[in-house]
Amino acid sequence: MNKIESKEDNEIRKSFKSILGIIEDKRFGQPNQPNYFGWHEVKKGVQWNVLIIKNKPEIRIGVNLEGMKFPPLNWPITDFITRELEKPTINELKSKLQEQDKILIRFTRDAWQCSSRPSIIEQYINKDTSMTDMEAERWATVLIDALDCLNNKNHYRGRGAQEVTFTNSGIKQTMEVTPHLYISTRIETNGDIDSRLKKGITRLKPVHEWVTRQTAKLPH
Repeated sequence: MNKIESKEDNEIRKSFKSILGIIEDKRFGQPNQPNYFGWHEVKKGVQWNVLIIKNKPEIRIGVNLEGMKFPPLNWPITDFITRELEKPTINELKSKLQEQDKILIRFTRDAWQCSSRPSIIEQYINKDTSMTDMEAERWATVLIDALDCLNNKNHYRGRGAQEVTFTNSGIKQTMEVTPHLYISTRIETNGDIDSRLKKGITRLKPVHEWVTRQTAKLPH
């Protein structure tokens, strides 16, 4: 057990896996940010995750899609972005959500240094935005900025290149970048763990279905 993980943290992990029927999960979080960690299911493409933020304290259930190649899906984030730009379906999703204001959507920019992702000032394409406030024009702008983080010379199926600024040093450098979609909901910190997580997962299920549908490989 990692020294920063409490008994309650591991109960959250156990419950998260049990409710969603997850066989294999993987821990995430940077060693230099010990108050920020969690677990995600080991799955290609769209993933469920649970995030624990110790210094708030806060727990989130999330739907995660990284800017990566997942054979045989190729680059599912590219499909998601281009399909939403061509024919937006976010309003259709919002009509199915009972608690739009409690669901937060954001795109971040990952800069790559070998296999690590250093902290950069330009991290956020958009910060956490409630589904209620994500209007059509704003959504289009976010999607365009996210697409710009991909390789336009390869039909956007690959890492792009942008000048970014290291948070710690202020040094600017051109690096490979990718977009990263994260949609989450906060979990109440009091009460039974199972019931808290189940409520959050139920709230996000239409979101998970939406992202999965928008990244599905189309038949030839």
